[in-house]
Amino acid sequence: MSRPDDVLFDAAVWQPAIGKFAAATHLTVSLYGAGARRLCGPVFPTPLFELLHEYDYDPGIFVSCARDCLGQTTDRPPVVLAPAYGLAVVGTSLALDGRIVGAAVAGYALLDFCQRSEIEQLAHTAGIPFKDVWEVARLHQPVPERRLLLHGELLQVLGDALLREIDRKQQNEQMMRGLNQELEQRVATRTAQATQLIRRLAIAQEEERSRIARDLHDHLGQQITALRLSLAVCKDHAGQDQTQQQHLARAEAVASHLDADIEFLAWELRPSPLEKGLVDAIDDYVEKWSRHFGVPIDVLTSGLDNGRLPSPVELSLYRIAQEALNNVAKHAAATRVAVIIERRDERVVLVVEDNGRGFDVDTSAQLEEQRLGVTGMRERAALASGTLDVESAPGKGTSVIVKIPLGAAQS
Repeated sequence: MSRPDDVLFDAAVWQPAIGKFAAATHLTVSLYGAGARRLCGPVFPTPLFELLHEYDYDPGIFVSCARDCLGQTTDRPPVVLAPAYGLAVVGTSLALDGRIVGAAVAGYALLDFCQRSEIEQLAHTAGIPFKDVWEVARLHQPVPERRLLLHGELLQVLGDALLREIDRKQQNEQMMRGLNQELEQRVATRTAQATQLIRRLAIAQEEERSRIARDLHDHLGQQITALRLSLAVCKDHAGQDQTQQQHLARAEAVASHLDADIEFLAWELRPSPLEKGLVDAIDDYVEKWSRHFGVPIDVLTSGLDNGRLPSPVELSLYRIAQEALNNVAKHAAATRVAVIIERRDERVVLVVEDNGRGFDVDTSAQLEEQRLGVTGMRERAALASGTLDVESAPGKGTSVIVKIPLGAAQS
């Protein structure tokens, strides 16, 4: 976890700004946090700073100045000046919301024209050849104390402005994180509510399918049977009238076909026969579907010998297989169909593929005709936390691919 200082004094934010200040004033700048810990810098090392660093000598006035700044109260003076050996640094405390959170120190500056005695003392103390220190010191233009204090005040204004901007950005980020978390929570709540609604609708749909199946079988089926009996009586009374016999024979054929269609539709609408498991239910369904539509179907299963799948998964896969085969019967003009069910690790995959006419998935009007069915299949897959894809191309057949993670489906 980041320390607060590291957040407030991120070098990526501070270095470009204080780098411009340092270059304009020809001063080296460092930033300090609690305990005078250096957080950023030195930025823009000057020749004198680099010479002292090369000989591993630190007069200590940077850190001393930083400690003085950090020890100020909220009624802080503008800047702190710290001299040593004719050199000086200027420092300022940095405040945020009335609280001192850091310090910025800039130096080294010569407060007056170089005095040989002070330079000799610095060279002796630092263990640096006098001529090296003298040559570098002569390159520094003396800075009047008033100007150095002004540099410190400008550094304070710059530092406080950066802190306010960083704080504002952090507050905005926190607000956005809060809003995002609230939005995510709302989305999660709405998603859960929508999922529960879809599940209730699926249950209601199963109940409605059962009711319609009973009505078809009990009422319409009986009426068709009565119609067929009436046609048989009429046929007996028609005697040798060939024209009437032909009309009645055609009517009987239509009634017989209609009776078979109603029986098949009522059977399709019955509650899914999953008592013995998904594989047995699919086998039973495709056998009747193949016989009704005259299209051969191959059923291939793998990895389903080690127990039943969760009930929501079995029901979703069964109904998706039904709808996919319904689309094949309506649109594909296929001569061969395959239904593949595989359990792979922690997911189950259902594939219904045909060798029919196929279509362009992106632009086909046929997909528009199937859109309601595809949407229903996707909703069925989503109920079990799964996905559904449709792959097809003109003349290449169609594949419906369902993938359901078992862990998510069971939770």
